[in-house]
Amino acid sequence: HLLLDYGPWLTSLHAADRVAIVVSSRMVRIDEWGKLGGEYFGRLYEAYCAALYAHRPATFIFTEDLTPETLKAYRAVLVVGQRVTFEPRLLDALSSAKAAGVTVLSDGTCRPELVESFAPLGVSFDRIEQDPTPWQDDSAYLRLPKYFEQHAETLTRVLGSTIPPVAGVDEPAVLLTERTSGRGRFVWVVDNVEPGLDPA
Repeated sequence: HLLLDYGPWLTSLHAADRVAIVVSSRMVRIDEWGKLGGEYFGRLYEAYCAALYAHRPATFIFTEDLTPETLKAYRAVLVVGQRVTFEPRLLDALSSAKAAGVTVLSDGTCRPELVESFAPLGVSFDRIEQDPTPWQDDSAYLRLPKYFEQHAETLTRVLGSTIPPVAGVDEPAVLLTERTSGRGRFVWVVDNVEPGLDPA
């Protein structure tokens, strides 16, 4: 009954994320299996979670959906794990966004010569692929959030003056997301704090 009552209203809301993470279709096609699915997928996932833990949630934007105007709607764009030449459509959108004053940042897993016109984020989203056993290991539920929290500290420092958090919450693992409708603003809060119990 809850979804019947609120479903139509929920579909009328619009995402209010101020950060975008671009997804390269070329990188997706050549992705190699890693510790947590594809290596590129894992890096995107790590960046997404870091943004959540920084209380500055992000939206994935796929190359196929881009126009030169798409990324101008955001205040910051993250380029993650770009190892091959950008698709022309993706590069055009990134360049247009940068020219419009959007902050475009690249993480340390990108090839430097591909992202030299963008600002370095100062972090590499590759902690999960370095983790010994992210799959089928109960202790990973304690380790992985620590990676996200460490990345979130960097994101907060880099984006802090440009993008305020969705709300003032001291605990990184209390996750926030925001939707809007007209002049209305709606914030969802999820307590994702893991209890500090030894899984052994």
